[in-house]
Amino acid sequence: MKLGVILLCHTALDRAAQVARHWAVAGCPVVIHLDLRVAEVDRAGLAAALADLPDVRFSPRVACEWGTFSLVEATIMAAGQMLSQFPDVAHVYLASGSCVPIRPVRDLQAHLAAQPDTDFIESVTTADVGWTVGGLNKERFTLRFPFSWKRQRRLFDGYVRLQRWIGFQRRIPAGIVPHLGSQWWCLTRRSLEAILSHPQRATHDRYFRRVWIPDESYFQTLVRQVATRVESRSLTLSKFDFQGRPYMFYDDHLHLLRLSEAYVARKIWPSADLLYRTFLADQPASLPSPNPGKIDRLFAKATERRVKGRPGLFMQSRFPTKLRGGNQSAAPYGVVEGFAALFEDFPAWLARAVDARVHGHLFAPDRVQFASGEAVFKGGLSDSATLRDYDPRSFLTNLIWNTRGETQCFQFGPADVQDIACLLYTSPSPRD
Repeated sequence: MKLGVILLCHTALDRAAQVARHWAVAGCPVVIHLDLRVAEVDRAGLAAALADLPDVRFSPRVACEWGTFSLVEATIMAAGQMLSQFPDVAHVYLASGSCVPIRPVRDLQAHLAAQPDTDFIESVTTADVGWTVGGLNKERFTLRFPFSWKRQRRLFDGYVRLQRWIGFQRRIPAGIVPHLGSQWWCLTRRSLEAILSHPQRATHDRYFRRVWIPDESYFQTLVRQVATRVESRSLTLSKFDFQGRPYMFYDDHLHLLRLSEAYVARKIWPSADLLYRTFLADQPASLPSPNPGKIDRLFAKATERRVKGRPGLFMQSRFPTKLRGGNQSAAPYGVVEGFAALFEDFPAWLARAVDARVHGHLFAPDRVQFASGEAVFKGGLSDSATLRDYDPRSFLTNLIWNTRGETQCFQFGPADVQDIACLLYTSPSPRD
């Protein structure tokens, strides 16, 4: 019994042709759905590149748009063609043109052959997970979404608010318990045929046509009605950032991908020559042992870095916010208040007594009193009060960032510019 592969393609068709050929040479029939918006000359080029492979077919084309039923419709047509034209296919694997097998296809075929009645599809209820992004969890199944989220955002948001205001809720068809999950699945022939020939198919399609992002819920929901055994996980490695956007894999992710227990990875950058050259070649029989825990830790660390950034580093792409947390400064620093007014030559004494760079009043109204009376400090910071007062918080965080490894200490008092006071009182780093 064979494994059949459906590829949903719309861009980087040269890479899609390489992937399709890899599947076909490994003995997997391939049905390609090409987005209707792809130019005819590009379609003809893809067809010509695969013309020597008899088990590569093309399904009828529809224009696909993210978040709409068109992606489900494209999948249904390709799946129907796969089932009718390749009667010996036992499992059907849904992937995209940017999905690349990262383990030998023979390993995947052996894994499926050992579990002939198992559907591999992430399928969980909204109560089971909290990873849905965009503020629509249960509502994606109970409201109507006739407008495009990407092209008609104002209409989309306005119509959602209107439905909430009037208390509108759609009726979920009888017997349906909405489930969510990754759109990349591997279903048995029996389950897929049961979904496509279900007596209530017209009702199901009509309902899911107005569900938001139905490609993440259509098969995930309906498989629960027909499957013998569901293993609620995807065989495709697909990671998302904190905003729900998929991570792209590049050449320097080769070692990381080899640690995955998944058989396919999404999405591979079209110019990642090393990844395509490595994974689309004959791979050795012995591969590194899967270590998905390490991958999860790396992605969790990347998400934390993206959300919180490095402590004290302010940059255009990420500015610390109270909502996301994170330290305001790169290192602890000392703030001394009142002693310089009571004790003569206090800064000089403190510099001898502690292992720190001791400044005067950094926020004095006339000038910045750097240690040793310097006019320009590390990082090109000027002693100009005008420049400092343009953004006092950035001035202080830049000073701490530029002197990492050396503790900074400065005087502060009522006569100083007070714009920095809020940061001093709320930052977890200052030491008095």
